[in-house]
Amino acid sequence: YVPLISSVTINPNSGWVITGDSVNITVVEENGVTGLTPSNAFINGKSIPLSDQGDGTYTGLYIIEVDDNQGINIEASTIILSDADGNESQPASSTGSTLGVDTIPPEVISVELIPVVAKVAKVLSTGESLNILVVAKDNEAGLIPSDAIINNNSVPLSDAGNGTYMGVHIIGPEDNDTNGVEASNITLT
Repeated sequence: YVPLISSVTINPNSGWVITGDSVNITVVEENGVTGLTPSNAFINGKSIPLSDQGDGTYTGLYIIEVDDNQGINIEASTIILSDADGNESQPASSTGSTLGVDTIPPEVISVELIPVVAKVAKVLSTGESLNILVVAKDNEAGLIPSDAIINNNSVPLSDAGNGTYMGVHIIGPEDNDTNGVEASNITLT
């Protein structure tokens, strides 16, 4: 008997995965034959062992690591099932994936307070606005900004387009007027 692979799938097979996410690999033997020896699957440059599930399926788990290759259309490939007599299936691979790997976290390259309080001897009064402008490295768009913290107040930021994210802090009577104003704890996801 020569093993036959009817399908190789990965799940998820679309969208994006980041560090710590996992991708399930499932290989199905056409006739439900168990006890075969699966080769490792190759996915995104890594060799992933597969194991017999006892029902004609063979599975593996690829966990995304920080140093994994970046890219899209990730597939599990070069999978062979062998029996005890040395008969081997034709190599098989998953197809049709639009899955992408992105392990490079977004980076904030600048935070600007407008008016620029640190550079100009400007005193803001209660009720005046202080705008926050955050710029992502390489103007990466579509990120999710955290809130900024100004004088222990949480200030929501929103996507302003072109890799910039903005928020407005209205000066209140509780704002500390003896220290310089800073926006802190800003992250982009």
